Amino acid sequence: KFDLAPDGQSIVIYRVSRDDVADFGLWILRPDQQPQPLETEPGGDFLITPDSQALAYLQGEGLAILPLDPDADAAETLEPLDFLPQYGMVLSFSSDGSKAAMVQFSGDAQNVPSRSLFMVTNRGEEKELLVTDGSILDAQFDPSGQFLYCLVTKLQSSDSFLEQPFLLAINLDTTEQTSLLLLPQQQNIEMSIAPDGLGILFDQVKSTNDPQDTDTLLKGNDGSLITDSQLWFFPLSLDDQQQLIPAKPDSIPVAGLHPQWLP
Repeated sequence: KFDLAPDGQSIVIYRVSRDDVADFGLWILRPDQQPQPLETEPGGDFLITPDSQALAYLQGEGLAILPLDPDADAAETLEPLDFLPQYGMVLSFSSDGSKAAMVQFSGDAQNVPSRSLFMVTNRGEEKELLVTDGSILDAQFDPSGQFLYCLVTKLQSSDSFLEQPFLLAINLDTTEQTSLLLLPQQQNIEMSIAPDGLGILFDQVKSTNDPQDTDTLLKGNDGSLITDSQLWFFPLSLDDQQQLIPAKPDSIPVAGLHPQWLP
């Protein structure tokens, strides 16, 4: 995995040695410099903050905010600027860095696992936006900061673990949810919101678990082999009451995976 800083001046990479799987960790690339390891405690997923000065890094039982100081000694262990023990994932930041979409893992009285999506502000405010017994695949802020667009699944069958994915929008002022689109049952879905907020790109893939069915080496998030893919565009617009107008997605005549808008 890697992440590019918004200012374009650094890339953080998660590296694992081919020769020694116990040799792993974060490295940073900067212009005209040799790659340098970032000395941190072991962790998982990560995301660079919008100001390009820090890294949100999953460590242990929470989320650590680590400094990315270009003048710091790479041999020194990075000390967290903050630690959020109640969250297990950060999905995205708003463009101004004032808000983050984070996931909390929990369960009910019957020990049924669930996931909660929270909006956390840089003033320490926390607001729960939704709870699901399925997965929260993605959540991205629109450029205006008015809506959070989410890829979420609901558990359809506890016996077969079938999950139904759908696209929804959450009004961040009222927490009102608007269901936008029901998607095919699959885990390999990724989306990208246009920089002007006028639409969402997402992919739809076909996959198999039988290697004899395909000669591809591409794998989805669930480990299945991807045999085909299709890109879609979902238009976004508001009426006079600032409510989302219902729309239908348009297929794009291009096969592809992991769609990303240019800035």
